[in-house]
Amino acid sequence: MVAATMLTCVCADALSASLQAGCSSNGCSWSAKELSTSRRGLCLSAPAFLPAKYYSSPFSITSAAAALSPQRPGGLTSVILPARKLEKTTTGVWRSFLFFTSVVGTSATNYTFAEPSITAGEVEEYGKQIEDQELVLNYLRSEGIDSEELRELELPESVEIVKERVQFLKQIGLTVKDINDYPLMLCCSVRRNLVPVLNYLESLRVTSSALPVLVRRYPQILHTSVVVDLQPHVTYLEGYGIPPEQLGDVLTRFPEVFGLKIEGTMSTSIAYLVMIGVNPRQIGAILTEIPQLLSMRVGNNLKPKVDFLTSLGIPISAVAKMIEKRPSILGFGLFDKYHTAVDSLLEIGVRKEAVAQLLLQFPDVLGLDVKAKLEEKLLWLTEEVGISEESLGPVLEKLPQILVINVAMARKRIEFLLESGFLPEDVKLMISECPQLLAMNIEKTLKPNLSFLNDEMKRQIEEVVEFPLFLTYNLDKRIRPRYEQMRQKCSLAWMLDCSDRTFEERSSLDYIEMFDETDETVAGSVEDDQTQGQGDDEINEGETDGEYFSEDSDTDRN
Repeated sequence: MVAATMLTCVCADALSASLQAGCSSNGCSWSAKELSTSRRGLCLSAPAFLPAKYYSSPFSITSAAAALSPQRPGGLTSVILPARKLEKTTTGVWRSFLFFTSVVGTSATNYTFAEPSITAGEVEEYGKQIEDQELVLNYLRSEGIDSEELRELELPESVEIVKERVQFLKQIGLTVKDINDYPLMLCCSVRRNLVPVLNYLESLRVTSSALPVLVRRYPQILHTSVVVDLQPHVTYLEGYGIPPEQLGDVLTRFPEVFGLKIEGTMSTSIAYLVMIGVNPRQIGAILTEIPQLLSMRVGNNLKPKVDFLTSLGIPISAVAKMIEKRPSILGFGLFDKYHTAVDSLLEIGVRKEAVAQLLLQFPDVLGLDVKAKLEEKLLWLTEEVGISEESLGPVLEKLPQILVINVAMARKRIEFLLESGFLPEDVKLMISECPQLLAMNIEKTLKPNLSFLNDEMKRQIEEVVEFPLFLTYNLDKRIRPRYEQMRQKCSLAWMLDCSDRTFEERSSLDYIEMFDETDETVAGSVEDDQTQGQGDDEINEGETDGEYFSEDSDTDRN
């Protein structure tokens, strides 16, 4: 900057002298005061229009001043006009500058400064740069890359360097389209940018096949610094318990995490979940399933969804459990998914007071097109299973998963029941009453329960028609212990359809047969335990078939 200031004043002196000489030759005169004012103005404004190359290496102050000398024919115009092509400056300033050259003229004959030796070389160098740039652009065009987008970029002047970058990007799996979508990647040095970043990603278990996917989603990562930008974010994610072996998959699905501020949305979204009751130890699992959570704002995303669920009658603690069980529900839109799904359930016939329990049982329904999914299953449910359209609402209340059930696997349950001696009309009645039968594992639940009924309890299958929930209970945890504890014969519903506390009260009675099963004193209460054939105690984890969902269930849940 000191050199710039010195050069400015030298240039100002030269211009002042030029003005005086030019005016004298044209019969006009400037006063000393006017010249002094002009010089002071030029000293202040010259850096705005004087090209940077004229006050920095390799140009010297003397050479620049010589170039502006009025005593050299063409001294002003021969340098300023080429420089104008080399430097982009303010149009108004250049007009003022060229005005001085027209006043000075080029007729002076006395030489004060030495002949400059830089002008021709500079122009020649500029011309070579233009030629090199055209060669680079021609190469890019030959590769199918849109060169017009690259004219303003600071690309290397060497075709070989640019070719190396293009080939490297193709080598990792990117295409010409990817480069055209984000041409700035051609400005990244292979050795200083691309190799360090990609090597670091591979160390995080991002596979070679996933690298191009990650870069397409977030090409800005090629410009980042491993130490400054990437490592702090990775450390943050690891601190929440994301397993190292899954970190690569998480980053592939959400590389935009590197563009987020750690002490911004990332931390506030996690803090909000913990505040509503989500177990901090589950945060790692939640982020592994839905890393996009880190970019969700609390005020306009997370909180409105939680408020909507609580407005349906779901306690805040239960909402937290829903998120732990199915964190993907946070990725569904509030109005296009949440509201639409609930409205559709109500239209089909689900009772408003049953919506909360339905969502607790199957949170994924919030992301489904309920009407479309039901339409796919309607013909099968009504004609083959025997469920009337009027009963669809109650059936969904008991088994909302029927919207995504694998029809082929459900048919196998029906076939098993028919082969076990149940009549077709009885099977239809049982499924209408207990649609969970369509999801039970045959080998682990249905077959053992029926065998115990026949061989140990010595009872007839007609009792199962009256109480089909019998086939959904855990044999070793509920059926066998209660059967062995009972001292007198009773109905299946009386023995099984109650909480443990209620069962203890019932089993202590002297005359069981004296009480009607519908009597309030012995019927039990659903709030004591999950006893209505829909809770974890009835359909235990691992008892439903592994192919419970249809083939597109993953798409449905997302």
